[in-house]
Amino acid sequence: LRAHIRGLLLQYALTHLATNYVTWTQESVADILSECMSYVPLAGPTCVALPVDPLEILSQRWGLTKLDLYEERWKVENSEVLPYLK
Repeated sequence: LRAHIRGLLLQYALTHLATNYVTWTQESVADILSECMSYVPLAGPTCVALPVDPLEILSQRWGLTKLDLYEERWKVENSEVLPYLK
């Protein structure tokens, strides 16, 4: 009797009562992005000059080109291990 009732109600329950949240989330995100997102140009339509790379602007603003390169210094008590670390 239990198997018969399960067979009758399983497909209905899976269709109408249970939610596959992974599929639901993917479909919802796709709907939101397709309706709300639009292309935003980096330069105005009347701008004559080529647009500047955003990474270049960030590099200039924060002075990233002036930073010294990081040199890692190993703190090892046993000097025999150091050649293996390099």
